[in-house]
Amino acid sequence: MGLDISAYSKIKLERVATEDEWEETHGDDRFWVSPIYAERPPFPDQLGGASLAPGGVYSFARAYDFRAGSYGGYCHWRDTLSRVVLRVPADEVWRQWRHFMGAPFYHLVRFSDCEGIIAGTAAEKLALDFANFQERVDEVPDGHWRKKYTCWRHAFEMAADGGLVRFH
Repeated sequence: MGLDISAYSKIKLERVATEDEWEETHGDDRFWVSPIYAERPPFPDQLGGASLAPGGVYSFARAYDFRAGSYGGYCHWRDTLSRVVLRVPADEVWRQWRHFMGAPFYHLVRFSDCEGIIAGTAAEKLALDFANFQERVDEVPDGHWRKKYTCWRHAFEMAADGGLVRFH
């Protein structure tokens, strides 16, 4: 078990379906948005104003998938990101979250480590954060960590083009 990431650009609502209908008909050219992420997202700010249909089946222009790692591995990666950019551990961002609102990578550091959606202006800001901090990240000696940074950067660049990033 671990965290997988899917990023989509230029998403378009095709129809609304129940989970059972989706399970019977899904394909690689569409994705389904669970009603919980559209109606009662645990982190509503991370939708960045995007309006998603509960049970929406969406098409997209491009998709990108990668494995973020085990849940623990992803949490370590995220903690390193927080330390490199914000100069504090990720748990400090969680404890003092109001203080860090608007800070670089806030919408990623203070987000689920297992499932959810980041879209809209939150995804656009993260795409800019990834671009703006590339030079600092290039100085991190851990090549595996930097490779994951590149994957995340690509995902949010796609999402910034009318799409979203889905944690699953």
